[in-house]
Parts: sequence; C-alpha cells; structure tokens
Amino acid sequence: MLAAKSLVVWLLIVFLAIGNGAVREGVLLKLLPHSSAYIVSGIILIGCVLLVSIGTIRWFGQLSLARCILIGALWLAFTLVFEFTFALLVQRQDLAHALQAYRFKDGNILPLVLLAVAIAPTLAAYVRGGFSPQDRP
Repeated sequence: MLAAKSLVVWLLIVFLAIGNGAVREGVLLKLLPHSSAYIVSGIILIGCVLLVSIGTIRWFGQLSLARCILIGALWLAFTLVFEFTFALLVQRQDLAHALQAYRFKDGNILPLVLLAVAIAPTLAAYVRGGFSPQDRP
C-alpha cells in the first residue's frame, strides 16, 4: 500500500513538473537569460515538491522516519526510471547525453531537485508532526 500511495503522489509531482517545464519553455526563457530561467524553474519545482509533500504526507498515515525515507527513495527511483526511460527510449538519446541533465551547468539544478524529491517526505512529516512518537527528535 505504501508503494501505491507513493506512486499516486509521485504522479501528481510529475504532472506539476511537466507544467513547470512548459512554463519554463513558454514564459521564463522569454523573460530571463537561459541560466536564470533554469534556476528559477528548478526553485519553483522544488517548492512544488515540498508543497505536495506537506499536503499529502498525512494521507500515508502515521509514519516512522524509516518509512518517510522509504517514500523519498521510491519517489527518487520513480523519477530516475521515468527520466532515463523518456530520454533513452522516447527522445532516443544515448546514455552520455542523458546523463548531462544531471550536471550543474547553464543554470541546471536538477541534482538539487532530485535531492528535494528524496528528502521531501521526511521534511514534510517533520513539519506536520507525522513521525511516530519513538522517532521524534
């Protein structure tokens, strides 16, 4: 059940990420220099991930720190599988080209977005007081 709920919330995050990409391409790149547009887009996406996490973490029920870390690991795994599947199979990129998206270059902060995806459930549970009593710091 945890994996299914994790997938449902992750799909919401993906929907927002796709919308964020559309805003970046259609608006931000017209208003800002390339690097700045990518940084702003990354910050917006991190904010979306954190807001979705905070808004949905209670749906998972009472969670231990370990389960929050597991949710973050699932979200990260789903993201990486999606990203590489899309890049390699849909866009027909080679692996070297696909890996370039994970470098800090030209305003790309995707590695920070991935970090946010991984830690967002734990942060959200902490903010919402959702850890089991034995796991509270």
